[in-house]
Amino acid sequence: MICSLLQVGIPGCMLRCLDYVDMEDLARPLAIVAKMAGYRPLALQLLKEGLLDPSRVAGLLEGPIAKETLLDFLMIVSDLARMSKVCHFLASLHFSWMSSKDVILQ
Repeated sequence: MICSLLQVGIPGCMLRCLDYVDMEDLARPLAIVAKMAGYRPLALQLLKEGLLDPSRVAGLLEGPIAKETLLDFLMIVSDLARMSKVCHFLASLHFSWMSSKDVILQ
């Protein structure tokens, strides 16, 4: 099933669809993307398609945002951070949308 999703490029299609969804209707589609991000092959394709592109992230997080939408986005980032190879990939990215105040080191 996952191979079929990857072959037809469903993760990329989902991301492109998010660009056209109104902010008040974003919670359910983003929840589906959050579920996809929990599986390494789908997560890798989502990253390649621009899941964490700074302009996409800014579009998701700017303005009034529903609590569910924010929680799903944080779950996506958390799931990606847990994956060792993806975590290494994320560390190499330049997060221009984050300031040094947003990063908490423990």
